[in-house]
Amino acid sequence: DKEKINIEISRLKSLTKYFYYGIMPTSFSYEIMGEEINNYLASNKLKALPLAKTNYLLESDKYVFEGLNMLSDKNLNTTDDYYLRTKEELINLFSEEVFANFAEFNELIKDDIYEFDNHLPRFKNKSNKSSKEYLIDLANLGLNKRLLNTNKDKEKYQKRLNYEISVISDMGYIDYFLIVFEFVSYAKKHGIFVGPGRGSAAGSLVCYVLGIIDFDPLEYDLLFERFLNVERITMPDIDVDIDASRRDDVIKHVSEIYGKNHVASIISFTSYTKKVLIRDLFKAYKIDEKYLKTIEKYIEGEVDFSALEKDYSSHPEIINAVKIAIKLDSIPKNTSTHASGIVLTDNELTSSIPVTDNGSYIYQSQLESVDLEQLGILKIDFLSISDLTLESRICNRISNLDIRNIPLDDINSYKLLSAGDTLGIPQFNSGSFVKYLRMLKPTCFEDIVALQALNRPGPLEYIPLYVERKNGKKFNYLHPDLEPILKYTYGIIVYQEQIMQILRTFASYSLGEADVIRRNIAKKKKEALENGRIEFVKRAFKNGYSKDISNKLYDDISKFAEYGFNRSHSVGYGLFSYQFAYLKANHKNEFYAELLNSVIGNKDLIASYIKEASSHGVKFLSPNINTSTNEFNINDNQIIIPLSAITSIGRQLGNKIIEERNNSIFKDYQDFKARTKSFLNDVNLENLINSCSLDLFNKTHQEMINNGYDGIDYLFNSDEMIDFEEYDELTLTSKELESLGFNLKYN
Repeated sequence: DKEKINIEISRLKSLTKYFYYGIMPTSFSYEIMGEEINNYLASNKLKALPLAKTNYLLESDKYVFEGLNMLSDKNLNTTDDYYLRTKEELINLFSEEVFANFAEFNELIKDDIYEFDNHLPRFKNKSNKSSKEYLIDLANLGLNKRLLNTNKDKEKYQKRLNYEISVISDMGYIDYFLIVFEFVSYAKKHGIFVGPGRGSAAGSLVCYVLGIIDFDPLEYDLLFERFLNVERITMPDIDVDIDASRRDDVIKHVSEIYGKNHVASIISFTSYTKKVLIRDLFKAYKIDEKYLKTIEKYIEGEVDFSALEKDYSSHPEIINAVKIAIKLDSIPKNTSTHASGIVLTDNELTSSIPVTDNGSYIYQSQLESVDLEQLGILKIDFLSISDLTLESRICNRISNLDIRNIPLDDINSYKLLSAGDTLGIPQFNSGSFVKYLRMLKPTCFEDIVALQALNRPGPLEYIPLYVERKNGKKFNYLHPDLEPILKYTYGIIVYQEQIMQILRTFASYSLGEADVIRRNIAKKKKEALENGRIEFVKRAFKNGYSKDISNKLYDDISKFAEYGFNRSHSVGYGLFSYQFAYLKANHKNEFYAELLNSVIGNKDLIASYIKEASSHGVKFLSPNINTSTNEFNINDNQIIIPLSAITSIGRQLGNKIIEERNNSIFKDYQDFKARTKSFLNDVNLENLINSCSLDLFNKTHQEMINNGYDGIDYLFNSDEMIDFEEYDELTLTSKELESLGFNLKYN
């Protein structure tokens, strides 16, 4: 349709100074149509460029492309060849004039290497101060608040604070800290729970005085250099745990502050695996699945194709499927969104990275996290933590409780942990932690911090030794100078920070240098290990330590560096776990009510949680049609079962019952039936009766069930009910179990 083509070409030519017409000779023969096309182009003064669609590298890979199309089920045309053609092949497909145009086109191209740098957004403060001045003012104000009514050495803290700010400034990250400070402050002011701190950022005093973390890094010997290090220039990484139910509120706030064109989520890709590929290819090619398990084992390691072709010579379709699976292994399958990462840019996103509109309130980058970091794009992890949602809901039930200021020496909490009573406690709610808590019997917060770090592959073997030494077993330090560093872990190297302190104490490395050396040792590269040993022994000898002691100490460092844990993270998550232990030990009703609310819909877990709560003295009330809501609530110091927990009721019908009750409470059984018969059926009614929800009407269960919506009273249009005796105890017990998934009134 040349008329339509002319209209479209005219429109496109008006948009650009340079306009070319691309020809891709795949579904037509240039030999047949070439003259007509050339005449058309000439008459319209259009210049043609050669295009050659390329979907795979080699002509021999066509069958792999066809296999991929079979998997995607897009019915793409695979009759044409989309391999990377040679220049000679292309010349045979096009006229010489097309290549002359291409040479001209190529001259117009300019190659500019874009120098990527730090794209940090500029933090705008209302005081019109420089970002550095503003951070200094905020940090000093925060320090004074943190040290108020304490006996802590102000001079020591001020010195550390000034040092950290100078490093942050020199590395160009002042605005980054202010950005994080602002949205964490916003969250806290709006009742959005933020975790006490995680990762190496918890070693920063600046983070502590700004309220980004909730514990004092100096009090726990946490090192700033483990986080930011002038010896190892990397992007800063302050991960923030946020109440999962309110995370979007915080990100929307950030988007409003900096603008939609400056904030984006991050794309991620799921990839095919050989196992998934072979299964899908078997289905696509309709290969008998009786061979599938054998072939899956075949492709787990390196495939012996000669053996494969011999074993399956009569099944070429299987050999073909295996070859395709090997070729397509790790090819991207789908796009998704990075679980936590958000990027912020100073200039508009599109001046730095490609983005896409995925229908969210923010755009999404088309580059993955690793690529963005290499381009200097700031990524902040807003981690969605469901345990924070649970903690928030528990704390909101308790008057006058500031979870950030609970005592860390609560006897009830340590008794609970020592008993391994950890259901609902993050980190510790697993079999191995229960086992080691019972073995360790923690009596102080340091024990909790240590167990966070020790219960991992590698250091796990040192838990019995740690327990023995904690309980009084004598031990000697390799050298007395190790005591201040290893005293709180009973002479065992547990944390990465301890390795850094040993390197500083014995060999006078700066903490920045020590962190780099620790990382190199952890990588276990032979050359780096030997060079590190020589330098360490030499420097330690210069400081007065014997070569024998230094070599033994280096052996210990090498052993522990591989799995030494980040103490900053261990303290942060130890505190988070302790907070839950404190809530469970001291506020049982509120704790269990919200723990149960978190599993509504899962009858097995509800039954299990109720059983445990009851063993701890928590009292439960049967559901009540006039007082139950759709959640576990506390009435008269007892937890009342919700309507949503009743079989066949759930949240939707529960809401309808509550909406009707809001007009006025249900006076009696007849009133209840009359007002609910439009949306409840006899099955719903029976489950309500069997769960004891209607016991307040003082009718027997059998009487209410036999006088249901279709009962005799309705048939005769009468308010009179036929009397029935109550079911026997066994029947009541069975029916209650069926309606709730557990027994409460009858057991």
